[in-house]
This record gives sequence, structure tokens and C-alpha cells, in this order.
Amino acid sequence: MMIRQSEILVDPVYTFVEDKVRRFESVLERRIPEHIIAQITYDLKQLYKNNAKYKYSVTAIIALLYYYKIIRYKEALQLLSIYSRWKKRFKEVLKLKRKDKVEKKKKIICPKCGREGYLVVGGNYMYVSHYINKTTEKCYIGRLKNT
Repeated sequence: MMIRQSEILVDPVYTFVEDKVRRFESVLERRIPEHIIAQITYDLKQLYKNNAKYKYSVTAIIALLYYYKIIRYKEALQLLSIYSRWKKRFKEVLKLKRKDKVEKKKKIICPKCGREGYLVVGGNYMYVSHYINKTTEKCYIGRLKNT
């Protein structure tokens, strides 16, 4: 069953994000895809669960655009200087988003050394990273084959 556009309820957070992103597009002189707007809306709602100040935050939108590599750091600072003055909040949002990403990872037992760590796939390699005494150690597991 297809859902028609007129049947979709208007989400106030999505409307807010879309409005702000469309304004940013004129400054950046490039189009930002719809799926990124939807992803940012979802992330703002997740941040809203923990802290209400991010729900309608222009700074949070700029931080998430930077987080998803849609804009470069220099462009993020340019948008912040035009639309917002909350550089501290920009860093807070990035920290919260990165922390959220780390929390979602499951710890596993390393097959080489037997210690707990996180499985990381970087490029063509796979390794387990251990956090010991505030330092990161990596146990190389293997190379991924391109099939």
C-alpha cells in the first residue's frame, strides 16, 4: 500500500531542520540530499531524549552536517558565524554523537590476546582495539577480501 504525500503528518522537527538546511544551501551553494535531512532529524530527536536544548538548535544541525562530512570544518565555522554563536554547543553535539556511536558497539574478546575490546573495520583491515590506561592498543586480525 502506497502512502500519499498528503497523508504524511508534518513533523515539526523535520520542518525546522529542512528550513534551516535550505537556508544553509544558499550560503554553501550546493544541494543537501533529503536522506541527510531525515538522518539529522532522527539524530536531533535522539539527542532530545537526553537533553531538550538540542531539539531546535541551529548549532546542532551544523554540527551534524559536519559529522556526516557534508560540510568541511571551515564551512561549519562560516555557518556558525552567520547563524549561531554557540561554538561550545557545536563541540558538545559532536562529542555526544561520537559517544553515542561508541556506546552502540559491542565488546568482544580478542582472539589473539584474550582481552576485551571493540571490533574495528578500517579500510581493508580488521582489528580489535583495546583501551588500556587511557591508551589504545590494536590487535591486527586480518585483511578483508574484496569479493
